[in-house]
Amino acid sequence: MTLPKELEALPDNILDAIHGAFFGCDVGGGPINAAADAVLALVSPLLAEKDAEIARLTEHAKLHVAMLAADLSAEIAARETAEARVAELEAALADPNAIHLMMLRGVIAKPSVDQIKHIYPGIAATARNDALEEAAKVARDGCLVPPDGGSPTEAEADMCARIAFNIRILKGDTTHAAE
Repeated sequence: MTLPKELEALPDNILDAIHGAFFGCDVGGGPINAAADAVLALVSPLLAEKDAEIARLTEHAKLHVAMLAADLSAEIAARETAEARVAELEAALADPNAIHLMMLRGVIAKPSVDQIKHIYPGIAATARNDALEEAAKVARDGCLVPPDGGSPTEAEADMCARIAFNIRILKGDTTHAAE
């Protein structure tokens, strides 16, 4: 008699009992019932042992899942705390007054002149032009009252006019360069 593959893995004493019970049994059910009871008696402790092992593994898995859930909860809480801190820092960095105070306190670095020019190109150009215009006026008006208190000579006045003209050319203003 050939046994199914599932039964081949059973211990030898159970296989012997099954083999003995089913060899030569009659169809009336008497020896078959006795054989089934014998097999059940032999298999029941194995099933109970397997059930206990399954229960132990299930408990172990439940503990492992609980530990993973706790770790995940802690990680989520840490991430939420970090995200909240990043949001606070971004809000502080978006406040120009806070940035100014931090620069004054030395908490953060002050920008260089080139960086300020890069951030405020219009203001930098205006400031440069204003400074050049003031320099041109000073050069032009400086000839009005020479240091000796007299009137400027024609050469001094021409020199002041050339200086003012060159400063205005630097500024890019050719319309008032001749003033």
